[in-house]
Amino acid sequence: GYLNDKKIALDQCKVTPRILAELVELVDGGTINNRVASELFARIAESGGSPHEIVEKEGLKQVSDTGALTKLIAEIKL
Repeated sequence: GYLNDKKIALDQCKVTPRILAELVELVDGGTINNRVASELFARIAESGGSPHEIVEKEGLKQVSDTGALTKLIAEIKL
């Protein structure tokens, strides 16, 4: 859908099968959520790049550790 909306031909898309597999792996592993995956897909489709590297470099990992979340909430309340 994204490629059609942006009128990007499949042969011009920088999302290779390997990159798509990386995105799926990041979502399945709980590292990123679907919204972040969609944003990464759009970004990579036009500019290229590695999903793993972008997630690490830009701190896009989602936090699902309840202990870490509780600590962050307590810090925010202070």
